[in-house]
Amino acid sequence: MTRKPAHPDPDSALSCEQARGRTHDFALGELGPLEVRELRQHILECRPCRDAYKEAIETTAALAHVSKEGREQEEAERFKRRVHAERFGPTREIVKHRRYYRLRIALIPAFFIILMINMTGLGEPPARVDIVHTEGTVKLAKQQVVILGDPLLVLPGRWVHTKASSSASLESLSVRVEVGARTDVLLESARPVRMRLRGGLLDVDGDLVIYSVLGILNVTQGKGRVTLDNDGLLIEVESGEWKLLDRSGENLLAPGQPHLVAAPVLAAK
Repeated sequence: MTRKPAHPDPDSALSCEQARGRTHDFALGELGPLEVRELRQHILECRPCRDAYKEAIETTAALAHVSKEGREQEEAERFKRRVHAERFGPTREIVKHRRYYRLRIALIPAFFIILMINMTGLGEPPARVDIVHTEGTVKLAKQQVVILGDPLLVLPGRWVHTKASSSASLESLSVRVEVGARTDVLLESARPVRMRLRGGLLDVDGDLVIYSVLGILNVTQGKGRVTLDNDGLLIEVESGEWKLLDRSGENLLAPGQPHLVAAPVLAAK
């Protein structure tokens, strides 16, 4: 017996993200014949999408299912409550029923929002950058840092400064940065991680964007060292993709070949 592949053919016209995005519309009957065929073909070949599809359809059916007998009984009850309200005003049961009905209607879109978040991977942990280790004198926003156990959160817009013979380790979900001695670095964003280097040394491992007066570095799954001093911006790439945007344009830096962007020479007065 031939077993079907767990994932669709990479040349398939429909990706997993597109297929899961169509599940909600299919459950509401809003897809055309061609879209239905593409979705059906995809879920036949992709086990994760097939499981997500079954879960969405079953849950939608459970929410929408009301038997004919139940509908007739509910209609009769509504008629009785309407007649009673016209003659004597709304009862406590009618008010309670209205509140329950409104809550039920509000929960249906909430369910689909939660379902789509889980299916598309939007429920990610909050973005943050922490100082996880320090040696010597390290300051965050001009306040000395003392790591007693738990990491210290670095908020965007805060400077990290290290003195002589000092260092700090910054970490996020996507990158680890070792801050060398006599370094000033500003955290501009936590997702994606963007830092502004005013001077000093950074050892990078991961995904990061570094701004400096001599250029912008875009690092993807990279490992290497960045040094900014009076001589200029020195970039030493060990691995990964490093793109530098400077006065000469955008350049892809090769591993094992140090690249120096020289500081401009000021003319003597």
